[in-house]
Amino acid sequence: MRYGWDPPAGGTPDEATRSAALAARLGLPFDPTPKRTFETAVPHEGNGDVAPLAAAIRAGRVAMLEDGGSRRLLIAPRAEDVGRLATALAAAPDLAARLTVTTPSAIRRCLTESGSVQLVDHAVSGFDRAHPDLSARRLLTSAQVVFLLFCLALGGLALWHFGWQAVQVVNIALGILFLALILLRLLAVSVALERTFRPAPPLDVDRSRLPVYSVLVPLYDEAHMVADLARALEALDWPKDRLDIKFIVEERDRATRHALERLDLGREFEILVVPDRAPRTKPKALDFALPLARGRFVTVYDAEDRPDPGQLLEAYLAFASGDERLACIQAPLLVDNDDVNGLTAFFAMEYSMQFDGVLPTLVALDMPLPLGGTSNHFRIEALRAVGGWDPYNVTEDADLGIRFARCGL
Repeated sequence: MRYGWDPPAGGTPDEATRSAALAARLGLPFDPTPKRTFETAVPHEGNGDVAPLAAAIRAGRVAMLEDGGSRRLLIAPRAEDVGRLATALAAAPDLAARLTVTTPSAIRRCLTESGSVQLVDHAVSGFDRAHPDLSARRLLTSAQVVFLLFCLALGGLALWHFGWQAVQVVNIALGILFLALILLRLLAVSVALERTFRPAPPLDVDRSRLPVYSVLVPLYDEAHMVADLARALEALDWPKDRLDIKFIVEERDRATRHALERLDLGREFEILVVPDRAPRTKPKALDFALPLARGRFVTVYDAEDRPDPGQLLEAYLAFASGDERLACIQAPLLVDNDDVNGLTAFFAMEYSMQFDGVLPTLVALDMPLPLGGTSNHFRIEALRAVGGWDPYNVTEDADLGIRFARCGL
């Protein structure tokens, strides 16, 4: 089983060439594909805490391999580390026999494979352990059961005492609620019309100071879509050396994984394979990848998405203009097959109303946002602070938007 992407020669040409040059300067062997079939990476001792393992994977600097009788240390030094390493090797020449230089991507692959069980356990149970009162793992709490039984008893008593008059009162109350929703959408119409003609924001930015941006793409049974998706992600207007794009596929979905492996992916891409463990949901896949994301900001795309090339820059500038309470930017989603038939036209209109009207209206009213599930951009510190996604909640986008509001973000 492979975790991560194994490109030709074990890394991109730039990455492999740079690591080989550093190995030559140190007089150490260079191996771009270090892990043999008889070797395993030494598991990271984290005592159940995934943070040290995740930090080691994100860094991609050191990994230990063993074959049952001996160990060797893989290192991916940076240029600024060469002087200190040369001094250490001169003081302890025997150390060189146990060191092998490789690429950061090879080290990440080894560590992800060895820590996959720990990572998937965190993805499945981490949110429930940290926020048991917010997790959907338990459908009803004791208090909720008591409240529902009380409502049923109260409703039965009202029907027995007042008859159909009680039903009429409930019907009027629900009608008022429905009317309020209609009025909200009518208010959103004016917002949608105004935003339809808004000018594109200026995207002038000092590109040398842009941070790493992580892009998480959960996939399942979508082998036929990955080529177009990869081309769309390659077109994103962001420095390639600061893009961290992770395709997240399930272990059982071999077709999608093989389709990705056949693509000529650049160094910014990585394939993560999620071990087969219930619940097999999109939020669980996202929680598996979140600790490994290296960016200051992170976004989520689905297989059918074709993001505008300037979307990352626009989101970054929006974050820069906000304060630390700004946890999420939701990009509007547009349906591009509205001219197929009447149903797709209504579907496109509904999406336009939701993302160009309703959500901006909720922002203007300072109300919580039900996120769209894709094309939402996060400050990664804020996302981790609220626990990430709930793996047992398949409406994870709306849940996360409400949770941000509950946490004052």
